[in-house]
Amino acid sequence: MRFGSAGHRFVCLICQFVWLTDGIGIAGLNAQQNSVPATVQNQQNKPEGSTASSDTDSSDTPENEELGRQIQLLGNSEFRRRQQASREILARGLAAVPLLKRAASQESAQIRSAAALLLDQIYSSEFQIRLQRLKSDVVPSNATSLPEWDRFSQIVGDDAESLQLYLELLQSEQSLFNLQLFQPAQLPAALELRSSELALEFHGRTDEPFPAASYAALLLLGSNSNVRLIRATSSNISAGMADERLATLLRDGLQKEVFSQLINAWIARPGIAAERPLLFAMQHRFNSGAVVARRVISERSGRPDMLLAILALGALGDSADIAGIEKLFDVKTVLWPMRGAAAAKLQENGTVRNTDYSVQTCDAALVVAAHLRGIPFKQLGLDVRSSDQTLFVVDSLGFETPAARETAFAAYRAAVKELEASPAR
Repeated sequence: MRFGSAGHRFVCLICQFVWLTDGIGIAGLNAQQNSVPATVQNQQNKPEGSTASSDTDSSDTPENEELGRQIQLLGNSEFRRRQQASREILARGLAAVPLLKRAASQESAQIRSAAALLLDQIYSSEFQIRLQRLKSDVVPSNATSLPEWDRFSQIVGDDAESLQLYLELLQSEQSLFNLQLFQPAQLPAALELRSSELALEFHGRTDEPFPAASYAALLLLGSNSNVRLIRATSSNISAGMADERLATLLRDGLQKEVFSQLINAWIARPGIAAERPLLFAMQHRFNSGAVVARRVISERSGRPDMLLAILALGALGDSADIAGIEKLFDVKTVLWPMRGAAAAKLQENGTVRNTDYSVQTCDAALVVAAHLRGIPFKQLGLDVRSSDQTLFVVDSLGFETPAARETAFAAYRAAVKELEASPAR
């Protein structure tokens, strides 16, 4: 595999036709699934990019009248008639979807259950047809009817190598892509479950391969702003950024550019938990971190992500961000230490005492604005320490007294006036 072994099992469709298939046995089910109906195979001739058939159907056509009768037979007391009806419906392929959807929400309990299972089978068969078509001939025209190709090609590219990588992503997480194609309303719950499973593999042990293809698939799906991220999905996906094996892939991996592009797309997605992506963007110089930082700052967040957002603009932003940062000079929210904690100071005699030292939003903004303007910290009376991870050490950004804070801001205003009056300006 080009991404390296994903090392995971994907969830396969398990059709437990208790009501439909009494007595058929596993072999019978396999035979039924392996012989894809000709009607379903004909869906290959549908226009590229098409998915399921339209939910609008002409119910008064002879074909649909017959299909309706077959759906009613799914609730028949005779096993033979239920089995024959299910075969007739499966033979219709995607054309049966509109009436099956209606039956799955309106009919008796037995028919609802049978219709839902048949829908799953039809969707699974159609997805496999499209996937096999791409595998047999890896060209863009065979990818357009599969999910997320348009976005993948825009983010990564549509050359032969990109197509092969896209195929690998599809194969690594078939269940998720199947849902995205045919049942997108079910994708959020499935994505949360899969991301929680994958998060357990982000352990950083170098004796096991990083689940690269699966993680790339989740980045692709999760970065789609039309996909709703529920509960812990966002945190689960971002958890992969803490795995040192991902950093190694970005540094030395054959597909480091692909991962960089997918991670950039994920970081820039609105609505995700911002702390981990901001930290990762600073560490690896992803420009998308500046996009997130500007969004967090515009929201005037009082959460810890505000501190990281300000620092991220210092690391990734430019002079155009100064005006927005200076608007934070009047925000006194304490960002460090955390609520309920106190900053301690080591005395000359070796004892430790609590102090009123704190880092407010305005303090971090002052430091970053001075950095972007090129004003030396010593000119402001600041003793700011550098950090490889967050640009500056967080606990070196604040002040112990309001007077010291005001003195630094007054020095900044004077320095700005001096810069603006300089002939070079």
